[in-house]
Amino acid sequence: MILASILALMAGAAAVALGWPLLRRVGAAPSRADFDRAIYRDQLAEIERDAERGLIGTEEAAAARAEIERRALSVLDGDAAATPQPASRGLRAVALALIVALPALSGAVYLFTGAPGLPGLPFAERPATPAAKMPGPETLAAMGKMIEARLAESPDEAQGWALLVRLYRRLDRAGEAEALFRSLLAKAKDPKSRATIAIAYGEAWLAAENGTITPTARAAFDAALAAEPANPGARFYRGLALAQAGDRAGALALWRELERTSPPDAPWLESLRGNIEKLEKEAGERR
Repeated sequence: MILASILALMAGAAAVALGWPLLRRVGAAPSRADFDRAIYRDQLAEIERDAERGLIGTEEAAAARAEIERRALSVLDGDAAATPQPASRGLRAVALALIVALPALSGAVYLFTGAPGLPGLPFAERPATPAAKMPGPETLAAMGKMIEARLAESPDEAQGWALLVRLYRRLDRAGEAEALFRSLLAKAKDPKSRATIAIAYGEAWLAAENGTITPTARAAFDAALAAEPANPGARFYRGLALAQAGDRAGALALWRELERTSPPDAPWLESLRGNIEKLEKEAGERR
């Protein structure tokens, strides 16, 4: 009975929420003058932007601005305030039908099709659903071969390396991922490609080890730095490896140099500076 009362109240509230806007007085639509003034404001702003960028001269901007202001003033004479209009009888009838008929109809449907007398069933007493079956080693191995084929086409795809490393670590076949990495690295045609492949592979191991640079990851980052010494990613990860090994001075020197030589709008600068600040604080606390 309590549930039925709650449902009835909810149905009534929903009906009022739907019907109330139809019973309110309807405001008139914005006037044409309002629309014209909005257009003129946009045109004035566009002129200011063009003038700032040097696309038009000072005299041209002034002339265009004066003409737009003249047009804006001319629409003031035809501006009239919108007056509220009462809702039509048709809308009122629809609103009343929603407020009165909707709860009644909902209650009738529930009484005929629902089960108000059915006792509650606590979640703890419900039958347990079978757990999803995890794929077996054969399926995982097949998935690994598919990822390998994908990486053979796009060896610098970081997401593919991340999936392969996690998969082969689970199967205790990390050596196969390493062999594929070495093979694809040797086939890369230019230093930039080799550096990109090595960084993607190293980042996959970094993610698999929750941010810890393992010997495998460090070897990959070293390979990236050897292929392209100026690569910012390889330089950053070399600094991170030094910091995790306890060489804070070496990491700070490398990161500060990377900060100094990076373009002012480089996307990695903010993160790099955050790491420098954190390492400086740690180094200061341990002196």
